[in-house]
Amino acid sequence: MPSPILISCTNLVLPILLTLGLYIIIHGHLSPGGGFQGGVLIAGAVALIYIGYGFKKVKNGIASNTFKIAEDLGALGFIILAFIGLIGSGVFFGNILEKGTPGELFSSGSIFLMNFAVGFKVFAGISFLIIIMLSNLNKKGEEYMTINYIGAFLLIVIGLAIIVLKKNLIKIVIGMGILDSGIN
Repeated sequence: MPSPILISCTNLVLPILLTLGLYIIIHGHLSPGGGFQGGVLIAGAVALIYIGYGFKKVKNGIASNTFKIAEDLGALGFIILAFIGLIGSGVFFGNILEKGTPGELFSSGSIFLMNFAVGFKVFAGISFLIIIMLSNLNKKGEEYMTINYIGAFLLIVIGLAIIVLKKNLIKIVIGMGILDSGIN
């Protein structure tokens, strides 16, 4: 049974997390942030619900397949905006909306819509990954899966470090292989 303290904290932090994520997506063209950062914050709500209410509430709230379809729709929306820009302005990702006054909310033209598409895609994709990881924890026991996740994380970090720090093409390819092993 979930702790009343965790439930209270989840109920307090969840609306703040969702509001902050939406704010960052909406104002991403005016300040640091944007679709990716806001999408990750909103996806954090899935992990927060797990911490507060447990896996059954997360699983009962929405099916993981729904997040997979939503991620595809977010990517499709982004690609459609790119092609509409190509048709409307002759340039891939071209602006199709009127530019407003600099500093105003609707001052960036099409970038405003692209932030929404990216935010939706990232939210759905990260939520899908969180649900997959939580379902694996639920099936096999936390200790066993925690070791696997730590190992995967270390492989990803080592692979990225090799890719970024090495100048030799062969070493970069080896780093990509290590990174791929961590992801898979």
